[in-house]
Amino acid sequence: MKHTINEERSISEIVTKTSDRLYNLIEDDVKKKIEQNDDVTFSDLSNATYCTNTFEFPVSDIAPNVGTVKVEYYIYVCEDYDQYNQLVRQGLNINSEFDYDSKYLRLVGAWISKKLDNEFKSTVYHEITHLFQYSKGIKKRKELYDICIEFSGSPIDAKRIVGRLTYYTFPHEQDAMVHQFYADLMEMNPDKNFEECLTEISEYKNIIEGMNFLSEHGEEAVPYIYQLGMSVKQWLRIFHYADRRIINKMRNAYAKFRMDKSKRNINENTVSFDLYLESLKHHKNLKHGLESFYAEYSLPNEGLFTKYLD
Repeated sequence: MKHTINEERSISEIVTKTSDRLYNLIEDDVKKKIEQNDDVTFSDLSNATYCTNTFEFPVSDIAPNVGTVKVEYYIYVCEDYDQYNQLVRQGLNINSEFDYDSKYLRLVGAWISKKLDNEFKSTVYHEITHLFQYSKGIKKRKELYDICIEFSGSPIDAKRIVGRLTYYTFPHEQDAMVHQFYADLMEMNPDKNFEECLTEISEYKNIIEGMNFLSEHGEEAVPYIYQLGMSVKQWLRIFHYADRRIINKMRNAYAKFRMDKSKRNINENTVSFDLYLESLKHHKNLKHGLESFYAEYSLPNEGLFTKYLD
């Protein structure tokens, strides 16, 4: 019987290949600029040294209806992570973005200790995933998405956390997170188990930190949940299913990572992906996941949100 990994349950190979191709292209270009001290600029405004370039990148293999995208990268050159983190604390703009309508991709990263920071590869994977999604017609729920982005920049803790946590429930963002997780895994200790790898991922750390905040300050979040056009019960239910989906997706990415590290190819002559996942069944009940939060706070007579669940 022929076994395949379908798009819904796996890391897309075409996303991986395109991401690696773009990453390697930028890495070679940055390395050449730095070695030759060519087009390396110091900005008085940001108090940072950086190199940049703009070029057309062919993406017809991943998005035939797009053809090429304009890629612009900014790589900040730092001696160590302390210097880079200090720049970020001072307000350095490190946001990457992809605009499908204008076919524009902006990538921001850092060159530290004579190499690109590992997080930059994750960023490339994340944005290329969005390109792939949009080319397939997977669109954002624009109004809610924009509200979440606005909330996420708020100085008010409860408002900011509601925005960020709701942002992480969008399926297209979850899929991008999974590809980013896979890229991160390739840089990790291959002996780490799934839970250890998951808890090192900044996005999932943000989720857990946000839910921990709500465990103590849940009522502060209620007005902002209402502003999303949802009841608290609806919002918690979304998290219940979002958690199940993201954990399953990330578990599958972890399985693929282990197989790739073992140089095992998945085809009609190898063990099926489903059978391989049998060895990962013990990861299904993560105590710190959003599903456990939902279970606790959706009980009829318990939890911070009880009076809002009717």
